[in-house]
Amino acid sequence: MPKTLSERWLAYKAHLAEHSRKMRTHEERPLEAVSGWIQETRKFTSRLVKGEMADQRKKAHHSVKTGVEAYNRGDYDLAERLFRKAVDADPGYARGYAYLGNALYIKGRFTEAVTMWNRATEVEPDSEAASMAKDKLLRLGHGTEDLVTNLKDQFRSR
Repeated sequence: MPKTLSERWLAYKAHLAEHSRKMRTHEERPLEAVSGWIQETRKFTSRLVKGEMADQRKKAHHSVKTGVEAYNRGDYDLAERLFRKAVDADPGYARGYAYLGNALYIKGRFTEAVTMWNRATEVEPDSEAASMAKDKLLRLGHGTEDLVTNLKDQFRSR
């Protein structure tokens, strides 16, 4: 199976050409050829999207991994940038939002932290990262207004 985009494109074009040839030589009726073109187009776009999504997740995972290292060293500015890079690469990656919330929280940006933790619970509600974010939200308060008030109180007491 072709791996690169250009290899996938060439294979796709070859399949379309094969259906065209079969139609011209009467091995396929026009309706069969069109059906074949549609089927090949669906397969091509599906593989393309899956490949792009896998690449996005790999990039996001790498950024989160590097961000966690920065966070653990106490470099919260770098950690924030890396976690933002992760959610930019894959907006459906809850782990990126959860860790970004942690970095923002430690930097005293509580409202933004709550927003990121909520986003983590929205994009992958059944994930471990969403569970972690829910726990943070529950420990800090019940309603959003109470949560922000509690966070501000905690920050003042530091």
